Amino acid sequence: MYDFHILTIGHLSRKTLCTSVLLRGYLNILVDPSLEPEEMEKLLYERTGLRQNNIDVVFVTHGHEDHFVGIEHFQRARWFISRSELEEMKQSADERLLALAKKFEPCGPNTATELIAGLDFTPFPGHTPGSTGILFNSPDHLGNKVRVCICGDAVKTRGHFNQSLGHINSVDSEEALSSIQRIAELADIVVPGHDNYFLTRSGQNIT
Repeated sequence: MYDFHILTIGHLSRKTLCTSVLLRGYLNILVDPSLEPEEMEKLLYERTGLRQNNIDVVFVTHGHEDHFVGIEHFQRARWFISRSELEEMKQSADERLLALAKKFEPCGPNTATELIAGLDFTPFPGHTPGSTGILFNSPDHLGNKVRVCICGDAVKTRGHFNQSLGHINSVDSEEALSSIQRIAELADIVVPGHDNYFLTRSGQNIT
């Protein structure tokens, strides 16, 4: 099982900030590094005691740049994003994205992420075609197993989840709704793209 630590709580006001998360298990996995490199390093140390060289994997839920602001700071780590998001990045005219694409590896079936035990890299399309989350087991305060989903912008905020609404800039609103419904069925705890984590209906029984 993995413990998860919220590093930044995202929001959608003015200068958008995404939620960034650290998973701690047999690997240290940083999801969606949301701050500039020096800020990300400082916050990581303050919240967890880890430095940039302690991060084994960086996972990016989708290819919108607010979800990998500080990724260049973690050169020791392996970087993963979904195959379709990576292919789109490779077609960009942006020099930064082209440079990042050279280091990213695709996640999902028949990739190196299958070797990361205990994590299920799951497609949740709609916001973007290749939006992908992580499903995993985590202990609650009594040591009981709960199912957590870090889903990026497949769920923007708790309000979007409660109203079963994809964001207005989703590329496919029907797929976005379907992904929200799947997340509700699969997870006890949801970590959305721009809000703090929350319990689903099934997670209300967590003591």
